[in-house]
Amino acid sequence: MPMNAKFNLYSQDGSRNVFHHEVSEENTPGNTSRIDHPLLDNNPCALPMVTQSATWFFGPLLGQNPYNIGVYYYDGHWRIINQNFENFDLPIAGDITGGRFNVMVDPQQVYQCNKDDLIFEDGFE
Repeated sequence: MPMNAKFNLYSQDGSRNVFHHEVSEENTPGNTSRIDHPLLDNNPCALPMVTQSATWFFGPLLGQNPYNIGVYYYDGHWRIINQNFENFDLPIAGDITGGRFNVMVDPQQVYQCNKDDLIFEDGFE
């Protein structure tokens, strides 16, 4: 990192549009993981922002995903993918391993895509 680098940081507590995704055997065929969430399912114009969840305890723990990730829409679901040329599998989430991702969905974009208020369709939280 360059000296005196500046960054913007955004933080939000978990909510209907900010949540964790865990990689599991059920949602992961190989190097992709399917995100199942009501704001994203069947919503190809949503704009999910996904980051890897860092798990640190005196250094990175076993199972951390060392590769850059991306997201893409396929067959009604958004998916997280490892962006490398070796096609390495995403690590399965465990007690002390990686395989966890932070997901934020822009509620305004969801509303504009669907013309439905999916954020509050079940009432206020």
